[in-house]
Amino acid sequence: MRIAMVTPRLDAGGAERVTVNLSEALIDRGHTVALLADSGNGEHYLRTPRIERVVVPDGGRGLGPTARQALALGRFARGWRADVVHAQNVRACAMSVSARVQGIATIASFQGIDASEYKTAARVFRAANMVGCVSDELRDGLVAAGYPAHRARTIPNAVDPMPALSEEERAALIGELDLPRSSRIVACVGRMVPQKNHELFLDAAAKVVENDPSVHFVLVGDGPLRSDLERQRMQLGIEANVTFTGIRKDARRIIDLADVVVFSSSWEGLSLVALESLAAGTPLVTTPAHGMSELLSGGGGVISDPTSEALASALQRVLQDGALLERLGAEGRAIIERTYSLDVMVDAYEAAYRDVVERAGRRGMSGGR
Repeated sequence: MRIAMVTPRLDAGGAERVTVNLSEALIDRGHTVALLADSGNGEHYLRTPRIERVVVPDGGRGLGPTARQALALGRFARGWRADVVHAQNVRACAMSVSARVQGIATIASFQGIDASEYKTAARVFRAANMVGCVSDELRDGLVAAGYPAHRARTIPNAVDPMPALSEEERAALIGELDLPRSSRIVACVGRMVPQKNHELFLDAAAKVVENDPSVHFVLVGDGPLRSDLERQRMQLGIEANVTFTGIRKDARRIIDLADVVVFSSSWEGLSLVALESLAAGTPLVTTPAHGMSELLSGGGGVISDPTSEALASALQRVLQDGALLERLGAEGRAIIERTYSLDVMVDAYEAAYRDVVERAGRRGMSGGR
Protein backbone atom coordinates (compact mmCIF):
# COMPACT_ATOMS: atom_id res chain seq x y z
CA MET A 1 0.00 0.00 0.00
CA ARG A 2 1.16 3.55 -0.76
CA ILE A 3 0.65 5.81 2.27
CA ALA A 4 1.12 9.60 2.29
CA MET A 5 1.79 10.81 5.84
CA VAL A 6 0.90 14.47 6.43
CA THR A 7 1.78 16.87 9.23
CA PRO A 8 2.02 20.67 8.88
CA ARG A 9 5.68 20.89 9.95
CA LEU A 10 8.27 18.32 11.02
CA ASP A 11 9.02 19.93 14.36
CA ALA A 12 10.45 18.37 17.51
CA GLY A 13 7.38 16.91 19.17
CA GLY A 14 5.61 13.70 20.11
CA ALA A 15 3.15 13.61 17.22
CA GLU A 16 5.98 14.08 14.74
CA ARG A 17 7.99 11.26 16.31
CA VAL A 18 4.96 8.97 16.20
CA THR A 19 4.58 9.79 12.51
CA VAL A 20 8.19 8.92 11.72
CA ASN A 21 8.21 5.76 13.86
CA LEU A 22 4.99 4.56 12.26
CA SER A 23 6.33 5.33 8.79
CA GLU A 24 9.49 3.31 9.38
CA ALA A 25 7.54 0.37 10.80
CA LEU A 26 5.15 0.38 7.82
CA ILE A 27 8.09 0.34 5.42
CA ASP A 28 9.50 -2.65 7.32
CA ARG A 29 6.21 -4.42 6.58
CA GLY A 30 6.45 -3.79 2.85
CA HIS A 31 4.48 -0.57 2.40
CA THR A 32 5.68 2.56 0.60
CA VAL A 33 5.55 5.80 2.61
CA ALA A 34 5.96 9.48 1.75
CA LEU A 35 6.11 12.12 4.48
CA LEU A 36 4.70 15.52 3.56
CA ALA A 37 5.50 18.44 5.88
CA ASP A 38 7.32 21.72 5.98
CA SER A 39 10.89 21.56 7.27
CA GLY A 40 11.29 21.99 11.01
CA ASN A 41 13.56 21.20 13.94
CA GLY A 42 12.47 17.56 14.00
CA GLU A 43 14.19 16.52 10.77
CA HIS A 44 16.67 14.48 12.85
CA TYR A 45 13.85 12.01 13.61
CA LEU A 46 14.29 10.69 10.07
CA ARG A 47 16.71 7.80 10.43
CA THR A 48 16.25 6.12 7.06
CA PRO A 49 16.22 7.33 3.44
CA ARG A 50 13.46 4.82 2.72
CA ILE A 51 10.85 7.43 3.67
CA GLU A 52 10.21 9.68 0.67
CA ARG A 53 10.46 13.19 2.15
CA VAL A 54 8.34 15.87 0.46
CA VAL A 55 8.57 19.47 1.69
CA VAL A 56 5.22 21.29 1.60
CA PRO A 57 5.73 24.92 2.73
CA ASP A 58 3.64 25.93 5.73
CA GLY A 59 2.15 29.35 5.12
CA GLY A 60 0.65 29.48 8.60
CA ARG A 61 -2.88 29.14 9.88
CA GLY A 62 -5.84 30.54 8.00
CA LEU A 63 -8.01 29.57 5.06
CA GLY A 64 -5.64 30.78 2.32
CA PRO A 65 -2.45 29.00 3.45
CA THR A 66 -4.37 25.82 4.30
CA ALA A 67 -6.04 25.84 0.88
CA ARG A 68 -2.66 26.16 -0.85
CA GLN A 69 -1.28 23.27 1.19
CA ALA A 70 -4.37 21.20 0.43
CA LEU A 71 -3.99 21.76 -3.31
CA ALA A 72 -0.29 20.85 -3.17
CA LEU A 73 -1.06 17.73 -1.17
CA GLY A 74 -3.87 16.73 -3.53
CA ARG A 75 -1.63 17.08 -6.59
CA PHE A 76 1.08 15.00 -4.97
CA ALA A 77 -1.27 12.27 -3.73
CA ARG A 78 -2.85 11.92 -7.17
CA GLY A 79 0.44 11.87 -9.08
CA TRP A 80 2.11 9.57 -6.54
CA ARG A 81 -0.90 7.23 -6.69
CA ALA A 82 -1.46 7.21 -2.93
CA ASP A 83 -3.81 4.57 -1.57
CA VAL A 84 -4.22 6.38 1.75
CA VAL A 85 -3.53 9.85 3.10
CA HIS A 86 -2.82 9.73 6.85
CA ALA A 87 -3.12 13.15 8.50
CA GLN A 88 -1.69 13.90 11.95
CA ASN A 89 -4.19 15.97 13.93
CA VAL A 90 -6.62 18.71 12.97
CA ARG A 91 -4.62 21.05 10.69
CA ALA A 92 -3.22 18.17 8.69
CA CYS A 93 -6.74 16.82 8.22
CA ALA A 94 -7.80 20.19 6.78
CA MET A 95 -4.82 19.97 4.43
CA SER A 96 -6.09 16.57 3.22
CA VAL A 97 -9.45 17.78 1.94
CA SER A 98 -8.30 17.94 -1.70
CA ALA A 99 -7.14 14.31 -1.61
CA ARG A 100 -10.44 13.18 -0.11
CA VAL A 101 -12.40 15.05 -2.78
CA GLN A 102 -10.44 13.09 -5.39
CA GLY A 103 -11.60 9.83 -3.82
CA ILE A 104 -8.36 8.99 -2.01
CA ALA A 105 -9.00 7.26 1.30
CA THR A 106 -8.13 9.50 4.24
CA ILE A 107 -7.52 8.74 7.90
CA ALA A 108 -6.65 11.25 10.63
CA SER A 109 -4.93 10.71 13.97
CA PHE A 110 -6.28 12.75 16.89
CA GLN A 111 -3.42 13.51 19.30
CA GLY A 112 -5.34 15.95 21.48
CA ILE A 113 -6.29 19.64 21.67
CA ASP A 114 -7.65 22.06 24.24
CA ALA A 115 -11.17 21.12 25.37
CA SER A 116 -12.57 24.39 24.00
CA GLU A 117 -11.65 23.34 20.44
CA TYR A 118 -13.40 19.96 20.27
CA LYS A 119 -16.46 21.13 18.32
CA THR A 120 -14.27 22.73 15.65
CA ALA A 121 -12.12 19.59 15.51
CA ALA A 122 -15.20 17.39 15.08
CA ARG A 123 -16.25 19.48 12.04
CA VAL A 124 -12.79 19.41 10.45
CA PHE A 125 -12.36 15.67 11.04
CA ARG A 126 -15.49 14.99 8.97
CA ALA A 127 -13.14 15.45 5.99
CA ALA A 128 -11.56 12.09 6.91
CA ASN A 129 -13.04 8.65 6.35
CA MET A 130 -11.93 7.68 9.85
CA VAL A 131 -10.25 9.18 12.93
CA GLY A 132 -7.85 7.17 15.09
CA CYS A 133 -7.92 8.69 18.60
CA VAL A 134 -4.90 8.01 20.80
CA SER A 135 -7.02 7.40 23.93
CA ASP A 136 -10.58 6.45 24.81
CA GLU A 137 -10.98 9.82 26.55
CA LEU A 138 -10.18 11.66 23.32
CA ARG A 139 -12.54 9.45 21.32
CA ASP A 140 -15.38 10.01 23.80
CA GLY A 141 -14.80 13.76 23.72
CA LEU A 142 -14.73 13.89 19.92
CA VAL A 143 -17.93 11.85 19.60
CA ALA A 144 -19.63 14.04 22.23
CA ALA A 145 -18.63 17.07 20.11
CA GLY A 146 -20.47 15.65 17.09
CA TYR A 147 -18.09 13.34 15.21
CA PRO A 148 -19.81 10.11 14.02
CA ALA A 149 -19.06 7.32 16.50
CA HIS A 150 -18.86 4.62 13.79
CA ARG A 151 -15.98 6.50 12.14
CA ALA A 152 -13.89 6.93 15.30
CA ARG A 153 -11.74 4.26 16.90
CA THR A 154 -9.07 4.24 19.59
CA ILE A 155 -5.53 3.60 18.33
CA PRO A 156 -3.01 4.41 21.08
CA ASN A 157 0.46 5.76 20.35
CA ALA A 158 3.34 3.38 20.94
CA VAL A 159 7.08 3.25 21.49
CA ASP A 160 9.81 0.86 20.48
CA PRO A 161 12.06 -0.60 23.18
CA MET A 162 15.37 1.03 24.01
CA PRO A 163 18.26 -0.57 25.90
CA ALA A 164 18.91 0.81 29.37
CA LEU A 165 21.89 3.08 29.93
CA SER A 166 25.03 1.38 31.18
CA GLU A 167 26.74 2.79 34.27
CA GLU A 168 29.43 4.27 32.01
CA GLU A 169 26.79 5.95 29.81
CA ARG A 170 24.98 7.32 32.85
CA ALA A 171 28.19 8.81 34.22
CA ALA A 172 29.08 10.34 30.86
CA LEU A 173 25.62 11.90 30.45
CA ILE A 174 25.68 13.33 33.99
CA GLY A 175 29.08 14.86 33.23
CA GLU A 176 27.94 16.28 29.88
CA LEU A 177 24.88 17.93 31.46
CA ASP A 178 26.97 19.06 34.45
CA LEU A 179 24.53 17.53 36.94
CA PRO A 180 25.34 16.81 40.58
CA ARG A 181 26.40 13.16 40.75
CA SER A 182 24.57 12.28 43.95
CA SER A 183 21.28 14.07 43.25
CA ARG A 184 17.87 12.66 42.55
CA ILE A 185 17.01 13.81 39.01
CA VAL A 186 13.54 14.96 37.93
CA ALA A 187 12.98 15.51 34.21
CA CYS A 188 10.34 17.41 32.27
CA VAL A 189 10.45 16.84 28.50
CA GLY A 190 8.42 18.81 25.99
CA ARG A 191 7.87 21.95 23.97
CA MET A 192 7.87 25.15 25.98
CA VAL A 193 4.35 26.24 25.07
CA PRO A 194 1.31 27.15 27.21
CA GLN A 195 -0.19 23.66 27.00
CA LYS A 196 2.71 22.13 28.94
CA ASN A 197 2.34 24.61 31.85
CA HIS A 198 6.03 24.61 32.76
CA GLU A 199 5.34 27.51 35.13
CA LEU A 200 3.55 25.06 37.41
CA PHE A 201 6.48 22.65 37.13
CA LEU A 202 8.97 25.33 38.23
CA ASP A 203 6.76 26.48 41.11
CA ALA A 204 6.58 22.86 42.32
CA ALA A 205 10.35 22.47 41.85
CA ALA A 206 10.98 25.46 44.11
CA LYS A 207 8.85 23.87 46.86
CA VAL A 208 10.72 20.57 46.54
CA VAL A 209 14.12 22.31 46.66
CA GLU A 210 13.07 24.22 49.77
CA ASN A 211 12.66 20.87 51.55
CA ASP A 212 15.43 18.93 49.78
CA PRO A 213 18.14 20.98 48.02
CA SER A 214 19.76 17.81 46.67
CA VAL A 215 17.01 17.26 44.06
CA HIS A 216 17.92 18.49 40.56
CA PHE A 217 15.42 19.35 37.80
CA VAL A 218 16.12 19.04 34.07
CA LEU A 219 13.93 20.68 31.41
CA VAL A 220 14.43 19.16 27.96
CA GLY A 221 13.06 21.05 24.96
CA ASP A 222 12.60 24.53 23.60
CA GLY A 223 9.88 26.88 22.52
CA PRO A 224 8.52 30.42 22.62
CA LEU A 225 8.21 30.45 26.44
CA ARG A 226 11.79 29.45 27.21
CA SER A 227 13.07 32.94 28.07
CA ASP A 228 10.07 33.50 30.38
CA LEU A 229 10.76 30.19 32.12
CA GLU A 230 14.44 30.98 32.55
CA ARG A 231 13.43 34.29 34.09
CA GLN A 232 11.00 32.47 36.41
CA ARG A 233 13.82 30.12 37.49
CA MET A 234 15.92 33.14 38.46
CA GLN A 235 13.06 34.83 40.32
CA LEU A 236 12.44 31.62 42.30
CA GLY A 237 16.13 31.43 43.20
CA ILE A 238 16.57 27.87 41.95
CA GLU A 239 19.17 28.41 39.20
CA ALA A 240 21.53 25.92 40.86
CA ASN A 241 18.84 23.21 40.88
CA VAL A 242 17.32 23.60 37.40
CA THR A 243 19.04 22.86 34.08
CA PHE A 244 17.64 23.81 30.66
CA THR A 245 19.09 21.51 27.97
CA GLY A 246 17.33 22.79 24.85
CA ILE A 247 16.26 20.28 22.19
CA ARG A 248 18.12 16.99 22.56
CA LYS A 249 18.28 14.21 20.00
CA ASP A 250 18.90 11.85 22.91
CA ALA A 251 15.93 12.88 25.07
CA ARG A 252 15.14 9.22 25.73
CA ARG A 253 18.54 8.81 27.39
CA ILE A 254 17.73 11.66 29.77
CA ILE A 255 14.38 10.01 30.52
CA ASP A 256 16.25 6.82 31.41
CA LEU A 257 18.70 8.80 33.54
CA ALA A 258 15.92 10.48 35.54
CA ASP A 259 14.40 9.07 38.72
CA VAL A 260 11.02 10.61 37.87
CA VAL A 261 9.47 12.33 34.82
CA VAL A 262 6.91 15.07 35.53
CA PHE A 263 3.98 16.31 33.46
CA SER A 264 2.45 19.63 34.53
CA SER A 265 0.34 19.88 31.35
CA SER A 266 -3.06 21.51 31.07
CA TRP A 267 -3.97 18.88 28.50
CA GLU A 268 -2.42 15.94 26.66
CA GLY A 269 -3.52 13.33 24.16
CA LEU A 270 -1.35 10.30 24.77
CA SER A 271 2.14 11.68 25.27
CA LEU A 272 4.99 9.82 23.60
CA VAL A 273 7.31 11.07 26.36
CA ALA A 274 5.00 9.45 28.93
CA LEU A 275 5.15 6.15 27.03
CA GLU A 276 8.93 6.39 26.71
CA SER A 277 9.20 7.02 30.44
CA LEU A 278 7.15 3.94 31.29
CA ALA A 279 9.14 1.86 28.80
CA ALA A 280 12.35 2.97 30.55
CA GLY A 281 10.91 2.12 33.96
CA THR A 282 10.94 5.80 34.98
CA PRO A 283 7.81 6.60 37.04
CA LEU A 284 5.54 9.51 36.16
CA VAL A 285 4.13 12.23 38.38
CA THR A 286 1.46 14.07 36.43
CA THR A 287 -1.48 16.41 36.53
CA PRO A 288 -4.82 14.80 35.55
CA ALA A 289 -4.48 15.79 31.89
CA HIS A 290 -6.53 13.93 29.27
CA GLY A 291 -5.11 10.49 28.60
CA MET A 292 -2.99 10.28 31.75
CA SER A 293 -5.61 8.66 34.00
CA GLU A 294 -6.27 6.09 31.31
CA LEU A 295 -2.56 5.46 30.76
CA LEU A 296 -1.78 5.03 34.47
CA SER A 297 -4.85 2.95 35.36
CA GLY A 298 -2.54 -0.05 35.75
CA GLY A 299 0.14 1.82 37.72
CA GLY A 300 3.43 3.32 36.60
CA GLY A 301 2.91 6.72 38.13
CA VAL A 302 1.05 9.08 40.44
CA ILE A 303 -1.64 11.59 39.45
CA SER A 304 -1.57 14.88 41.35
CA ASP A 305 -3.99 17.77 41.64
CA PRO A 306 -2.87 20.60 39.31
CA THR A 307 -1.41 22.84 42.01
CA SER A 308 2.22 23.44 42.81
CA GLU A 309 1.71 22.27 46.41
CA ALA A 310 0.12 18.98 45.35
CA LEU A 311 2.64 18.37 42.58
CA ALA A 312 5.56 19.01 44.93
CA SER A 313 4.07 16.74 47.58
CA ALA A 314 3.54 13.90 45.09
CA LEU A 315 7.10 14.29 43.81
CA GLN A 316 8.61 14.19 47.28
CA ARG A 317 6.58 11.11 48.21
CA VAL A 318 7.80 9.19 45.17
CA LEU A 319 11.42 10.35 45.42
CA GLN A 320 11.69 9.46 49.11
CA ASP A 321 10.23 5.95 48.80
CA GLY A 322 12.67 3.60 47.06
CA ALA A 323 10.23 0.67 47.14
CA LEU A 324 7.52 2.81 45.54
CA LEU A 325 9.93 3.97 42.83
CA GLU A 326 10.85 0.37 42.03
CA ARG A 327 7.23 -0.83 41.96
CA LEU A 328 6.05 2.02 39.72
CA GLY A 329 8.95 1.39 37.34
CA ALA A 330 8.07 -2.31 36.99
CA GLU A 331 4.39 -1.46 36.47
CA GLY A 332 5.30 1.01 33.72
CA ARG A 333 7.34 -1.54 31.76
CA ALA A 334 4.50 -4.04 32.00
CA ILE A 335 1.97 -1.49 30.71
CA ILE A 336 4.08 -0.81 27.61
CA GLU A 337 4.63 -4.48 26.84
CA ARG A 338 0.94 -5.23 27.24
CA THR A 339 -0.73 -2.32 25.46
CA TYR A 340 1.61 0.20 23.85
CA SER A 341 4.09 -1.77 21.78
CA LEU A 342 4.93 -0.60 18.27
CA ASP A 343 3.58 -3.82 16.73
CA VAL A 344 0.19 -3.28 18.37
CA MET A 345 -0.06 0.25 16.95
CA VAL A 346 1.05 -0.74 13.45
CA ASP A 347 -1.42 -3.66 13.38
CA ALA A 348 -4.22 -1.26 14.30
CA TYR A 349 -3.31 1.28 11.61
CA GLU A 350 -2.96 -1.40 8.93
CA ALA A 351 -6.48 -2.59 9.78
CA ALA A 352 -7.72 1.02 9.64
CA TYR A 353 -6.07 1.56 6.23
CA ARG A 354 -7.76 -1.56 4.85
CA ASP A 355 -11.13 -0.35 6.14
CA VAL A 356 -10.89 3.16 4.69
CA VAL A 357 -9.57 1.89 1.35
CA GLU A 358 -12.54 -0.46 1.08
CA ARG A 359 -14.92 2.33 2.02
CA ALA A 360 -13.39 4.55 -0.64
CA GLY A 361 -13.72 1.79 -3.24
CA ARG A 362 -9.97 1.28 -3.63
CA ARG A 363 -9.59 -2.38 -2.75
CA GLY A 364 -6.43 -4.39 -2.35
CA MET A 365 -3.11 -4.02 -0.64
CA SER A 366 0.20 -4.00 -2.46
CA GLY A 367 2.26 -4.64 0.65
CA GLY A 368 2.16 -5.54 4.30
CA ARG A 369 1.39 -8.73 6.07
